[in-house]
Amino acid sequence: MEEPKIGDCEECKKKASKYKCPGCCLRTCSLPCVNAHKQRTGCTGKRNITSFVPLSRFDDNLLLSDYNLLEETKRIAESATRIRSKLCNTINGGHHPHFKLPHHLRNLRTAAASRRTKLLFLPSGMSKRETNQTRFNHRKKYISWTIEWRFHSTDVVLLDHGIHEDASLCSLIENHLQPSPWNHPLRKFCEEQLDSLKFFIRKYPKVI
Repeated sequence: MEEPKIGDCEECKKKASKYKCPGCCLRTCSLPCVNAHKQRTGCTGKRNITSFVPLSRFDDNLLLSDYNLLEETKRIAESATRIRSKLCNTINGGHHPHFKLPHHLRNLRTAAASRRTKLLFLPSGMSKRETNQTRFNHRKKYISWTIEWRFHSTDVVLLDHGIHEDASLCSLIENHLQPSPWNHPLRKFCEEQLDSLKFFIRKYPKVI
């Protein structure tokens, strides 16, 4: 197959090129060839704004693009800071009556703090807060937790309520991994030894 000459369209290889793709630098002659190369290669036609560019190819357009990227990053960071500030007010009870924690949750927060655990409270009305039944038993001085189990590579989500703070994870998960039919969604976990299972705790944004 005849190689395209320098300056020729690299898609149809028949006409002189007019355009250079910002994404892959392929040269084309017309809109049909632009679209054809995108369909053939999966190219988006957009420059990868985080890719390395040699200093010899750096121009005013790239400088402006980098500046816009920094401005957009700054905007998103400032927006995230404002959202976190509002969330912190919600988590800490705030001074607004809508965000004031009820007495039993303040007791729970204090009990958790004495156990070197910092609790984050979602705003009232949010589904996860309504579902969570974690409580501090003031008379017996222990926390009963709600645990949400998510199993890797499955859509299975299970909830356990009223879990004593001294309960072991293996004893709890064992209740969900009893011998099961071949099509049970947790079958591969049921076939594993309990001491070979790995447990992970989801890490949420740090609140200062």
